[in-house]
Amino acid sequence: MNEKDKQTLQEKSHLPEKLRALREEYGLSRKELAEKLTNDSISISASTIASYENGKIWPNLDRCVRLCEVLDVSLNYLLADGKREKFGEGYLMDEAARMDMLEQVKERFAPSGDLDRIKESLKLNEEQLDKFLLHMIDMVVSGEEFSENMFAQ
Repeated sequence: MNEKDKQTLQEKSHLPEKLRALREEYGLSRKELAEKLTNDSISISASTIASYENGKIWPNLDRCVRLCEVLDVSLNYLLADGKREKFGEGYLMDEAARMDMLEQVKERFAPSGDLDRIKESLKLNEEQLDKFLLHMIDMVVSGEEFSENMFAQ
């Protein structure tokens, strides 16, 4: 990611401030939050949390979902300017909010290469990727469980 793109992301996102505020609200140190976030598939260190809070690096989609789960907030709240909703409460966004979230997700995750990896691994074109991301956004916002065969035909 070039410096201009990084600066644009930092100017548009409130993720660092929200993450720090949520961690402090729960009375957690960075190390304690990192321990809560770590599971079988994700390992996060206290220094990584510090880098997120300082806006030096951005969590990938899996880590964003895990942050929402542990901090009990919606993805819309953590990544966008949505009102604060609990994770899994079934909060559904209207179409304008969904499209806004889609653009924000694409803007934030394209520089890391995550979106290209999804497109390649699932053999999706751009329109299919948008539909996939919208589905994932809806699932995260509604608190629906992920499963290994959720996309089986």
